[in-house]
Amino acid sequence: MLTKLSGALTRVRRHLAPVLVVAALVIATAIAVPLAVNASSKSVSVAAGPSPSPAKPVTMGSYPASKYADAASQLPATLGAALKRDLGISSAEYLADADASAQAVKVVAALKSAGVKVLGSKITGTQLTVNVASSAESAAVEAVGATPVVGAPVVHDYSKTEFHSVA
Repeated sequence: MLTKLSGALTRVRRHLAPVLVVAALVIATAIAVPLAVNASSKSVSVAAGPSPSPAKPVTMGSYPASKYADAASQLPATLGAALKRDLGISSAEYLADADASAQAVKVVAALKSAGVKVLGSKITGTQLTVNVASSAESAAVEAVGATPVVGAPVVHDYSKTEFHSVA
């Protein structure tokens, strides 16, 4: 019985851990950002603060893990080991994913503010995928460096999944 329970918990951890980590990163890094939208061109930008300087466009950008190698070396070794063991990623990839997740929140908010009907979004590693209502909105998603998918995201049904307490 204990072996069966242990196996079930391992499967649940393996499938849900990456989702929970990404969700926690997105929630933890979601910061209120003043947005400015140029309605005539539907370009999306982040205001630079109270100064009247031109706003920068909100885009996904590039997050190569090599850029985070120095910062990753400063993380506790136990965290690096847990990331490798539980998620199969390095500390540098973790930091790159965290930055990409924080930027993804801003990008999706900017798309919505620009009038794009966002049906859902997900980030896999550093790649943002945005579900939109029509193919006409795909260009706006591509312009911010994300991958567009026309139609609602696939929703997995976990209602019949059985979870068991370890306590």
